[in-house]
Amino acid sequence: MNKFRLKNTIIWVCVTVFITSQSYAIELHQFLGSWTGTETLASDFVDNYSNKPISLNISDEANRDGFLSFSSSSDFIFNDDLFWAVHFFTYDKEANQLVFYKRFITPLGLLGNHELRYDILEINENVMILDYNTEESDTEHQIRVSRDVLGIDQPNLLTHFKLLQNYPNPFNPETTIQINLSKEEYIQLDVLDIRGHVVTQLVKGVKSDGIHSFKWDGTNSSGNPVSAGSYFFRLSSDAGIESRKMILLK
Repeated sequence: MNKFRLKNTIIWVCVTVFITSQSYAIELHQFLGSWTGTETLASDFVDNYSNKPISLNISDEANRDGFLSFSSSSDFIFNDDLFWAVHFFTYDKEANQLVFYKRFITPLGLLGNHELRYDILEINENVMILDYNTEESDTEHQIRVSRDVLGIDQPNLLTHFKLLQNYPNPFNPETTIQINLSKEEYIQLDVLDIRGHVVTQLVKGVKSDGIHSFKWDGTNSSGNPVSAGSYFFRLSSDAGIESRKMILLK
């Protein structure tokens, strides 16, 4: 069965590749290891910063099914000062997101929980780019990290990037998305909202090698205009999955 004829929920499982038979797969253990890079924060509530050094260490010490434990130099995702702070990390396949989760005891003795969900903009064997946005768009946190050379060996992930940044960006009323294919292959290009829901599909089918351009006019699959804000465009192909972010202005 062709992987692109599976239901959308199965396609969502794929963040990137490791191709096995006719389906994509990525497992939680592939995030294990030490990552270093930079973080950028834009927020109405705390001090903003750009390209601040960050370290992220993910281990299998969580003792909880479906989760790993993590520590980080980032105060935005990690807080070791809270009493009984336990930090968990997991991968939500359906939402195509990485989740940073912590449980702690408040000063009043109450159990507290906090969860941050990051869209995976890009991932390969060496690089991971994550993006967090509040629904009100008043806070954005982006993490760009590379695997430490001393980290554990991992199966190969996506290594060849084909999806180019849209232009213009931001845009109104129309933008162009380009794909560079090294060979003929079956591709699918979707536009998604910030919650990961498919807004519209721009192409689905076999395309020849070379550069292909597709336009999006800011409408959904029913032809109705969507609201201004941040959106993602996602390419699925034989080589895996890649996403980029774009901004629609009104």
